[in-house]
Amino acid sequence: MIIRDDPVEAARHVPDESIDFIYLDHRHDYCSVSKYLKAYWPKLSRGGIFAGHDFLDNKNSLMGESKQDWGTCPDGTKHDGAVKGAVEDFVKAHSDSAGRINLTRDGWPSFYFRKFESSI
Repeated sequence: MIIRDDPVEAARHVPDESIDFIYLDHRHDYCSVSKYLKAYWPKLSRGGIFAGHDFLDNKNSLMGESKQDWGTCPDGTKHDGAVKGAVEDFVKAHSDSAGRINLTRDGWPSFYFRKFESSI
């Protein structure tokens, strides 16, 4: 199924616990990534893997080749956590249902973590 819509709006069309693997690579600011994680977490099946690209904070994204500023949210607020901060905060807040964060070993690392089989 292809849904062409804002990622959070698109999540509303997906049944809960119906996806085994989710990979995020959209906006990179803290606020957007936090919204995506919250919107898609219920859609992930138990035992499923939640992953995404560019596990960096704003300081590291500015130092890379692209020199992108990921510290500004769409509403204009500032948060230098970017993708890394949003994922770390989400996993910490969901420690009862989310496994530890794993990373690939490249310059723009991907992250992944598993939803516990017994999560509710």
